[in-house]
Amino acid sequence: MVNELRKNAAASGIYHPLVATAIAALGDVDGAIEWLEASYAQRHPNLHRINVDAGYGVLRSDQRFRDLLRRIGFGG
Repeated sequence: MVNELRKNAAASGIYHPLVATAIAALGDVDGAIEWLEASYAQRHPNLHRINVDAGYGVLRSDQRFRDLLRRIGFGG
């Protein structure tokens, strides 16, 4: 399923941030961060939810995730 989502995103250019939770749940933290970075680059309107959605919990200790939160505007 994640491979299909990746193919669809590559074809459409739309990287919904929620997909990163599925990627992270499979143990691919790097892939989840890359997905979120793509979401950030496209300024996906749902990106603001990553600060409160429990599905991103596994990513919270990653410095790249904390940096992304800072760039979005959650903390300094």
